[in-house]
Amino acid sequence: VELANIETPLVVEEIHTEYLHAGAQAIKTNTFAANRIVYQGDEELVVRILRAGWQIAARAAEPFGAYVFADIGPVTGLPHADILAEYRFLADVFLAAGARHFLFETNSSAEGLVETAAHIKEVAPTAFILTSFSALPGGYTRDGQFVGDIIRVVAESGCVDAVGFNCVNGIRPMHELVRHLGKISLPLSLMPNAGHPIVIDGRTFYESAPDYFGTSLAAIVRTGVSVVGGCCGTTPEHIRALCRAVEGSADRADEVRCES
Repeated sequence: VELANIETPLVVEEIHTEYLHAGAQAIKTNTFAANRIVYQGDEELVVRILRAGWQIAARAAEPFGAYVFADIGPVTGLPHADILAEYRFLADVFLAAGARHFLFETNSSAEGLVETAAHIKEVAPTAFILTSFSALPGGYTRDGQFVGDIIRVVAESGCVDAVGFNCVNGIRPMHELVRHLGKISLPLSLMPNAGHPIVIDGRTFYESAPDYFGTSLAAIVRTGVSVVGGCCGTTPEHIRALCRAVEGSADRADEVRCES
């Protein structure tokens, strides 16, 4: 879908705008899988995708005063030095485009993340970096690592500004991950799926209704979560319901960011 940044940019911008109208205070670029591994070494194409993704999101966010996060998905299956090189390449393209907020998401290990965050901070000391991890309900990632241990390593690095969870789980299993995580030194982010996926006639649907998603996730905010949003299956209606529910938590509403 990252090619849509080049082929149908107006469609991508319209989608960003739908979430911003729903109340999202932060959006992420349509660049999750845009790297030279996925695009078979075509560096020029990847650079075009990243730059276009940034420009589209920044243009959509400007009238709303919303944050734009450069979205970088996991880089895996390579030697450590190559993983570092790829992350640095992606970060440098975004930095040159003007990005100062970065989201490294759906990670199953911390390999390369702390070093990349340190590089970003060297170039742009005021950059805000959020690293988000995915784990099964038992707390282990697909790489067999316990997600709590990974998050603590990243949180204690001094290079990252916020940590959290996204994808794989709906709200309840993700809340369990938070409960077992214990106290950490950084702001915590949660971006669950809109329930579990079901497939009907070859199409994937997610089962959580917007109101349930919003009220259930907003309730977790009161436990100390600073950034809330959605991953797979979350529509503008889910974000709208979430923002309404967060506004109802008056004691923390001014501290919380709704993200899509």
